[in-house]
Amino acid sequence: MKSLEPITSPASDLHTELFTRFLHTGVPPTEAETRPLVDRVVWLVRHGTPPLEALTRSQPSGEQLRTEIAPVEADPGPAFTQRLTDYFGVIMSRMAVALIDEKDEPDSVDEKRRRDIVAALLGGHPVDRCAVGIDSTLAHAYLVVTLSVGEPALGMLADVWNRVNAIPGVLTYRTDGVCSALIPMRSGDELDPATAILAQLNLPGSDSVAQQEFWLGVAPAPNHAAIPAAYVESRIIAELARCLRLPDLGYGRMNVMLGYTVATSAPDTRRSLMSVLAPLDDQPVLVETLTAFIDSQMNATVVGRDMFVHRNTVIYRLNRIADLTGLNPQHPAGISVLMAAQIARRLEASSFSG
Repeated sequence: MKSLEPITSPASDLHTELFTRFLHTGVPPTEAETRPLVDRVVWLVRHGTPPLEALTRSQPSGEQLRTEIAPVEADPGPAFTQRLTDYFGVIMSRMAVALIDEKDEPDSVDEKRRRDIVAALLGGHPVDRCAVGIDSTLAHAYLVVTLSVGEPALGMLADVWNRVNAIPGVLTYRTDGVCSALIPMRSGDELDPATAILAQLNLPGSDSVAQQEFWLGVAPAPNHAAIPAAYVESRIIAELARCLRLPDLGYGRMNVMLGYTVATSAPDTRRSLMSVLAPLDDQPVLVETLTAFIDSQMNATVVGRDMFVHRNTVIYRLNRIADLTGLNPQHPAGISVLMAAQIARRLEASSFSG
């Protein structure tokens, strides 16, 4: 994920609410009111995001706030600018104090050893055998899990990570804003790694993923030598799920084969795929129809019902897509390429960083 991505709901909504009140009353928000914003930046830094990047990602721009408040304030004027400066001063000072307090909390010796162990395993380096006896011996095989986040509720995200840490024998690792874990692999877990992880975590169902805004990528490592490759795979899968906003919480490669193939292809290949849809750029109805057709598992009747048009209209639009792109969405070969092209475009639009 890009370091300068704009923040979105719920953090931006809270900023707008607090600043709007401050603009009209001149009374700064209380520490309790800004606590969710402060907790967010602390969480980002605690999980590997550089402090400056975390602060940037946790602040809306002045233009964002102007846009939000413009319908209310027809002419913000100098008072708006001064209030904005004061508001940012309050928020930034509280965040800075929280980050200083966080930095002053020393890691325990055990925590440092665990971190060194996981870093060695993920990097394919020899493990210091003297450090292994902290809690128990290392497992022979692991499920490597990576967490990719959008704009989650901090309480829910903290709950998930607490569940991960509660698994016996787990080793967790945080770097560059990425949270990963090595979870001892049980017999049979390699057959469906995502289901195995979700069963252990006992997470909520997929119907609430839109609110949770996090996704787990899972890859099996049958031995220590396979951990680095599994780590890379899990990161790609997690980021792929975030960019595509997939409906479930956890995925293994077998669950996202087409997306994984597109995500790991060469940049030139992805650009070529994106160009396949260029003839539809000025045909929003055809794009909407194609997306609905793919989402319905290629069922024209369902598409017609959902779009409130006759099935024959759907068929006509699909034929138009074939005429314009040279790929027939009603044939397996054609729809496969069109699906891959859609994925490539969505990855580009979502700043895929796998």
